[in-house]
Amino acid sequence: MTPLRILPLLLALGTPLPAIAGEAEDLFNAGVEAADGGNHREAADRWRQAAALDHPDAAFRLGALYAEGRGVEQDYERAVHWYRRAAEHGNESAWFNLGHMYAKGRGVDKDAAEAVRWYGKAARNGNVYAQYALGMSWFQGGPGLQRDPEAAWFWLTVASDNFGANTFRDNANEVRARAAERMTEAERSAARQRLRDWRAEQE
Repeated sequence: MTPLRILPLLLALGTPLPAIAGEAEDLFNAGVEAADGGNHREAADRWRQAAALDHPDAAFRLGALYAEGRGVEQDYERAVHWYRRAAEHGNESAWFNLGHMYAKGRGVDKDAAEAVRWYGKAARNGNVYAQYALGMSWFQGGPGLQRDPEAAWFWLTVASDNFGANTFRDNANEVRARAAERMTEAERSAARQRLRDWRAEQE
């Protein structure tokens, strides 16, 4: 193919992208308006169209509708499908929700190791609920995941630092104390150093 033939092809491929992005955003916003008005069926239709155009927030919200059975028949497998679509485009909330689906075995086989993988992505991005869930997962263990008191203590401490005064923080503090009891002194020292490093990186 000569350069003269390549240029029109590139132009043809590139021109529609802004228009597609704008259409996806318009559909997403229409879905938000419908959901705010209580019409979740219409919201699902709009978000499905936007998600087909790779709008990550639309994919996430569509997944949430399937998980909750609002505007659509409850379907955990479809929820996982749309959460995964959103997660592939960097949606932090989808990372957390995928972790929850794997932790509970909803729409997928229960897999604590896979739950930790998704919780971890959201936790490292600053999602406090993911930090809490990650700490609890390491404390409890589960299918494919060996308990790790050191990792549990670390993430529950991080979550406690970031929560306001609420039940989650109280529970995080209680469980991290139990995790500390299971650790050797060397593990406690390593966990404290890891926490100092984390806090320094956040400053």
